[in-house]
Amino acid sequence: MLRSVILLANRMNVVMLLRRRRQTITVLCTVTAFMLLLIYYYRGSYTSVNFHKESHSNVSHQPKSGAAQLLVNQKDMQIDSIQLKIQNHDYQLIQPKLSTPLNQELISQKPAFNQKFTRHSHIHPKQQLRMQDIASQKIQKEQLKKNSTTSDSQMLLRAKASELLVFRTKVKKMPKTFPSLMPLTNFTDTIVILTPVSNVEKKLSRYFNIIQNFTYPKHLISIALGEDTSSDKTFLTAKDLLTNLHGYRRKDLFHFSDRHVSGHDWETVHRYSNQKPRRAHMAQSRNHLLFSGLKDETWVLWIDSDITSAPADLIQQLLTARKNIVVPSCLYVNNKGEKRVYDKNTWRETKESQKYLKRKKDDFLMLEGYNGPSKRLFLLNLRNEGPLVRLNGVGGCVLLVKANIHRQGLIFPTFVFDHHIETEGLAKMATKMGHSIYGMPFVEVFH
Repeated sequence: MLRSVILLANRMNVVMLLRRRRQTITVLCTVTAFMLLLIYYYRGSYTSVNFHKESHSNVSHQPKSGAAQLLVNQKDMQIDSIQLKIQNHDYQLIQPKLSTPLNQELISQKPAFNQKFTRHSHIHPKQQLRMQDIASQKIQKEQLKKNSTTSDSQMLLRAKASELLVFRTKVKKMPKTFPSLMPLTNFTDTIVILTPVSNVEKKLSRYFNIIQNFTYPKHLISIALGEDTSSDKTFLTAKDLLTNLHGYRRKDLFHFSDRHVSGHDWETVHRYSNQKPRRAHMAQSRNHLLFSGLKDETWVLWIDSDITSAPADLIQQLLTARKNIVVPSCLYVNNKGEKRVYDKNTWRETKESQKYLKRKKDDFLMLEGYNGPSKRLFLLNLRNEGPLVRLNGVGGCVLLVKANIHRQGLIFPTFVFDHHIETEGLAKMATKMGHSIYGMPFVEVFH
């Protein structure tokens, strides 16, 4: 009995020892595997760091056995692919085809940052992209510093030019480039020149000289003058001068009898109390001339009889805008030889002018130069925006209108229309009809 008990105890001890040995072996195996993984990790990192150092030092340097080997195609000057061999493992480094010199310089100067590993890379792809961006930005900044050297004299000229274009008015910043207006070469549109005349006997010869100097084909131009309330020989002088014109499509002279007389001296004509009846009379005269002088022409060109000069290619320049309603810049030269705005009926609304008109009654007549300082922008002040700008009001110094718009009902209001009358009322009416109005600030006509 005692012997059997001893044998059973010995067997139990042996089993316990075997279990302890198995646990010990398991622990040792686990530790050994962990150590091997650490050794493998640090060994790979050391190899990659050496590769980066060698690639930074010299791209064309060929390392010894066991290091990286870069194969670059020098004939095409473009890097398509690079074969890298490390420890009998093949790494494919993909590079895009480069066309710009800046990208080629990025690859030549910073190859390590522009290489993208496709397999077994210890660097995370997001980290690689971040390294590429940093290197690219650094080189681009250096290139910009080299290419953006501007002398003080050039900066001074730019400042002076911007000051000249502002004209002491709040305007937008200068655009980098102006929109180009392609010149017309084939002229087929017919044009009728409509001019109201009254007490301009001594100015008609200069007016007809300007018309004759136009380079637009004469066989496409018709001329119609409407005389009204003249106390001199304006009608007879206009008839004689029209007779001496040759080669034009059509020539007409009309006489309209209107009893309205606002005076002939400058102070009486431009008195504030006379402006509403005076402008209404001018609108009525223009409408009479429009109904009588427009036949089958494509365009209507309104020209004042007292202008002093205009470019010979005025019609071509206005047609180049390709707009239904367009005006040039009407100016005068003061005693100091400076250009100033003459036609203050050509303007663009501002927020201040719109707020001002909203507070007025419906029958209020807005007249530039009579209601205090102007809250609008004149065409001369919009030169910084380019050769063609949007407007809200027009004058009658020179005005080009598509004939079909007149046929659709566009006239010169003889009554207050949206706080305006005559030419400015025509602009407001055209806007209500859905037409846009444009001005050409670099095309200059002098009064």
